[in-house]
Amino acid sequence: RKVERFMVLAGTAEIRLHVSPGPVVHLGEVRFTGDGPASALRRRATVRSGDRYDPTELDVTRARIQGTAQFSVVRVGIEPSPIAPDVADVVIETKQARRNEIRHGVGAGLERNRMLVELPFAYTRRGFRGGLRPLRLSPRPGYVWVPTFWSPDRHGPSMLTNLTFTQPDWLTPNLSARIGIGYDLGVEYAFNYHGPRGVVGLDYTLWRDRILFG
Repeated sequence: RKVERFMVLAGTAEIRLHVSPGPVVHLGEVRFTGDGPASALRRRATVRSGDRYDPTELDVTRARIQGTAQFSVVRVGIEPSPIAPDVADVVIETKQARRNEIRHGVGAGLERNRMLVELPFAYTRRGFRGGLRPLRLSPRPGYVWVPTFWSPDRHGPSMLTNLTFTQPDWLTPNLSARIGIGYDLGVEYAFNYHGPRGVVGLDYTLWRDRILFG
């Protein structure tokens, strides 16, 4: 790359850029460093050895690994080969987030004929039974007044409980399986309810995770 400057008129300058493109670079080895199972991370990566270098694919790979919510740090970079100028290795570095995470808070709901206070709680176990599997438990205990807490016709405890297990990259790299169970207890304007609940689902992504089928 060379820059030339030519004085054309007093107080002005003409700049010409001469650019010589370098060699077309292909990817060499794809290496994984840091935390996380390399086999599971390899299924999430969209870059492969022998592919033509494309910075967009590096960004997609970083987003797919970061999207597992298993890592606090995800870096995807390249290292040029010292012996082959047209080859660059891909280095994927990950740092495991906390294996166990607990979150809690306070919530309130105000409706026309119903008032609610609750204490949401969430526990996440990352890497459940190995791999990138998350297990999440999220109970939401609360108390309900109908229609208002200062003049209730009916009132009672409420509870929404979810236990969800997710298996990413099930059978194919873009398919995730979800299994969830729960138990609900509630008070509505005209009735009370309680009982178990179960969910089985599949999520499939296309077009670099821009389209999701569930």
